[in-house]
Amino acid sequence: MNSPTVTLDQAIQIAVRQHQAGHVTEAESIYQQVLQVAPNHPDAWHLLGVLAHQAGRHTEAVELIGKAIGLNPDMPAFHNNIALAHLELGNLDEAIAHWRKTIRLKPDHAGAYNSLGNALTRCDALNEAIESYQKALALKPDYAEVHNNLGIVLKKQGRLHEALECYRQALTCKPAFGDALNNQGVALQALGRVDEAIACFRTLLAQRPEPDQARYNLSLCLLLAGDYAAGLEDYESRFSGGRPDEATRSMLTRLAGIPAWENQELQGKTLLLWAEQGLGDTIMMLRYLPLLVEKQPGKILVACDSALTGLVETLPEVDEAVTPENLLSVADCDYHCPMMSLPQRFGTRLATIPNRIPYLTIPPALRDNWYTRLSDLNGLKVGLVWAGNRAFAVDAARSLDLQAFASLLNIPGISYISLQKGESAAQLPNSSTTIHDWMTDCQDFLDTAALLENLDLIVSVDTAVAHLAGALGKPVWLLNRFESEWRWLQEREDSPWYPTLRIFRQPAPGDWTSVIMRLGEELARVSQHVSPPFPPLNAGPAV
Repeated sequence: MNSPTVTLDQAIQIAVRQHQAGHVTEAESIYQQVLQVAPNHPDAWHLLGVLAHQAGRHTEAVELIGKAIGLNPDMPAFHNNIALAHLELGNLDEAIAHWRKTIRLKPDHAGAYNSLGNALTRCDALNEAIESYQKALALKPDYAEVHNNLGIVLKKQGRLHEALECYRQALTCKPAFGDALNNQGVALQALGRVDEAIACFRTLLAQRPEPDQARYNLSLCLLLAGDYAAGLEDYESRFSGGRPDEATRSMLTRLAGIPAWENQELQGKTLLLWAEQGLGDTIMMLRYLPLLVEKQPGKILVACDSALTGLVETLPEVDEAVTPENLLSVADCDYHCPMMSLPQRFGTRLATIPNRIPYLTIPPALRDNWYTRLSDLNGLKVGLVWAGNRAFAVDAARSLDLQAFASLLNIPGISYISLQKGESAAQLPNSSTTIHDWMTDCQDFLDTAALLENLDLIVSVDTAVAHLAGALGKPVWLLNRFESEWRWLQEREDSPWYPTLRIFRQPAPGDWTSVIMRLGEELARVSQHVSPPFPPLNAGPAV
């Protein structure tokens, strides 16, 4: 800019070259100099905004590019880039509006259609997202990223075979496309083609062996296949490639100065166990407490959700149960261990799962109170859970509406008791059949466990109540989606984790009709007996 022969447009071109070469400071300096000479130069404002966006200063980027748009509202690139900044800020409506403007100004902008599709996906406007991706592919059929993104949306809709074809197309266009290969593996797993999924993840890991989502996904497939030796080791990658949630990251930060327990001597030491996953996962892992006591720790502390602290405190092995928020200090802890790492720490294999039940017991007074309250019910007392927590990423695949059970609710010889919490409990008043509901009196899982103790059978989708019933040694029938959690393995009707649990699996993705039909047949059979034996399905030697 110091040379009188350099025009403003030439200065911008020089700055862009510096920008593209990664010389950000030099580029920014030139953009600023242009604005000193020409304060209304839209390209300079725009490019400064792009720099801010690339540096993670998205609010600043919106302000700077907004000035450029104010000076020249008909530039597609301006709207495209301000939309990217809005997306990073979570301003989805603003992002979508600017991408729509981009497309109006430049109808052949395949990248804008792709980005618009991404924003619509985040809004759960999935059909609109699909339409946007398809328009991008009509303009650019070899756009690998769009094929991949379209596959993601189709998988969300349960259209697994179509999603798989999209990932195949993405890899045809771009053979080293790691995200598409990873997503292909996830889709194959969801379709039950676990061996092919494992091959996908191992291929990807051979290309980029650093901590990655692929290692975590591989671990889930290995565990689903029953390979606990390899699967549990890879499952530890959930803290890196598994992308832990904010609560887990916060806990890991608090525990940074405390050694992780990896089978060090525990005699006389204080061990903090902390729940990093769901309520059911925590209940599932409580079975390891007797094994920990054998190592003679001085004290065992458990940090878990408030809904579980009362239940956990009943366990003789636990000295104190607190919520993570009430865990005031970790300075007195000698070691910590995330609860879902206990199977790996104890070298668990399918044949050595600690499955002696019950491993939870309920104070007699609580149990007897519910016995009295349920004493007037006739026939088989069946507890029912039809839906999980809607915040769970795949809840739509595991949960049903109460209406789906309508054909079962009139089977003679059965009294149904709701065990449903959350938003789905609001469906109860619409039921045409009496379903007894005392869940407002169940403030936590200890109360719920006391109620379960007085039931003959629990029928549940894959939620914490199924784990609770199994841990109490109660007969529980699990209604399991086709894309199963790893702990339920493949094809089996029994569970090595819970000897009294029986699995009713979807024969195909989304097919609850067959599950309900089979469930009805079995309920009709057992309802002939008020106190059916319900023997354990895998009553091998307890470990």
